Amino acid sequence: MAINKKLDMVVAGVGGQGTLMLSSVVAAAAVLAGLKVVAGETHGQAQRGGTASSHVRIREAEEVSPLIPLGEADVLVSLEFWEAMRYAKYLRKGGVAVVATDKVIPVTASAGLTKYPTSDQFREYMASATDPEKVFTVEASSVARSVGEPRATNSVLLGVLAREVELPFDVETLKKAISLYVPKRSVEANVRAFEAGLRGEGEVSLGPLKVA
Repeated sequence: MAINKKLDMVVAGVGGQGTLMLSSVVAAAAVLAGLKVVAGETHGQAQRGGTASSHVRIREAEEVSPLIPLGEADVLVSLEFWEAMRYAKYLRKGGVAVVATDKVIPVTASAGLTKYPTSDQFREYMASATDPEKVFTVEASSVARSVGEPRATNSVLLGVLAREVELPFDVETLKKAISLYVPKRSVEANVRAFEAGLRGEGEVSLGPLKVA
């Protein structure tokens, strides 16, 4: 069966979580596989813990805009719980969401000006954005700590991504891309984190999703 040579992916998180590293690894894997990549970034005070996102669009030859239209992303990878809900509007119906259960409470929520969403609200909102069985939640930080590299949460999510999505390149190419974007001293730990995600370690159920 021919491998699909097209992928539109949104990566979301907050500043300092490694959204750019994750999207760069995927883009590099595509380049190594001989594909064309267009990428775009948006930031909202990312250096101060604000929202940060990247769009990655992979094609065999087609020219496209760097930003994915709402409702057309094949994949959403979110390194933070609330950010998944913020960017779920980009997913197409049937698209895959890979979400870390990590929570970064914004100042507005800690000050009582807004409320951080509950697991029930997450389930209902994500089920309205895509098919419930396409939403995968992962205790990425716990897995990263277990392999000796707490900052490797993005590599854990890459492993889950490789397991749940038909990517336009193979696992070994993705591992090679990780080695290109991770400091040499932590390459082995990040590969272990990736392999743990690939095996499904850290995946948890927040309860049955139901359409809101």
